[in-house]
Amino acid sequence: MNDDKSDAKTRKRRNIRSAVGTLILLLLVTGGVFAWNQVFLQDPMRDVIANDPRNAGIEVQVHLEHYVTPGVLVYDLRDVGRDKAPIDVFRVFLQYADAMKGQRFDAVQLAFRGETKFVLDGAGFQEIGRDYAGQNPVYTIRTFPERLRTPDGAVAFERWKGGALGVLGEQMDDFNEFQDRWYIDDL
Repeated sequence: MNDDKSDAKTRKRRNIRSAVGTLILLLLVTGGVFAWNQVFLQDPMRDVIANDPRNAGIEVQVHLEHYVTPGVLVYDLRDVGRDKAPIDVFRVFLQYADAMKGQRFDAVQLAFRGETKFVLDGAGFQEIGRDYAGQNPVYTIRTFPERLRTPDGAVAFERWKGGALGVLGEQMDDFNEFQDRWYIDDL
């Protein structure tokens, strides 16, 4: 009888130790994943915001999809100050692309407050980052919407053809609509 009680106590202790060990391991893995996202993705965003006073008042969280999906970056615009124009928000995006130009992603999700609105292919994000310092920003702005897809994979904006002035006008209309659909309509 004593042996049965002793065996039960031993099993109970082992089960408790196993549960505690599993919990500690889970906390370490979760903390490590969070820390990796903070150091390698969010810290460059903090630098972008801090290094340009025009960026104050724009809040962005960046992380891997579900914090663990390799290759899918979530660029989640969280808040935009009332004094900020759409070009300010897009400038932060371009500066972040520049800061991350050495990183490879399969896709970049453009989200607003946790909801993905558009998806940009990773190569396009990397190209925008590489071109940031030397490319005419008006060209980047007007051609950006045609690079986007909706979260379900459909083309978000068409590629315009025709006369230069007509195309430019349509592209700028698309850029304004992109901003509206990304975050302005939800402010």
